Amino acid sequence: TCSCLISVGFTQAKYCKKCLKEININKALAINKSLHRRSKEEDALYQAVIKKYPTLKIIPNDTSIIGDQEVDIAIHDYKLAIEYNGIFHYKPILGEKFLQRYKTLDLRKNKKLKELGWNLLTIKAVAHKHFLKVFKNYLQAIDNEIEFLKSH
Repeated sequence: TCSCLISVGFTQAKYCKKCLKEININKALAINKSLHRRSKEEDALYQAVIKKYPTLKIIPNDTSIIGDQEVDIAIHDYKLAIEYNGIFHYKPILGEKFLQRYKTLDLRKNKKLKELGWNLLTIKAVAHKHFLKVFKNYLQAIDNEIEFLKSH
């Protein structure tokens, strides 16, 4: 099986793009989870938010809210949780079993956030090549949510 997953990153394919060996999905998920890696797009979104709102307490990959699950971007001042969900949350890239697991975890996270009085903004990720086209829309959605929460 592939041994270069860390340098290549987690792929959607059954075979590693670098060495062309078969990927051990369980190993890939374990490596991906242990690295707590963010996509370039999620990181760009986080960087834009902290730049626009430098005085707010904004935490990436925050586990302090729920504990056993992380929030991609947490804006504590407004109790706003932002989830940047990639294709694994919507399509059975790794099979139906993994898709159902993602859906179950997402529902559980959404329920816990609501119980704790947090507002959730879920951004459905697009293909990397389309990210720049919709990036401003993502930021506008975050701005709109913050403005709404400010007024309530």
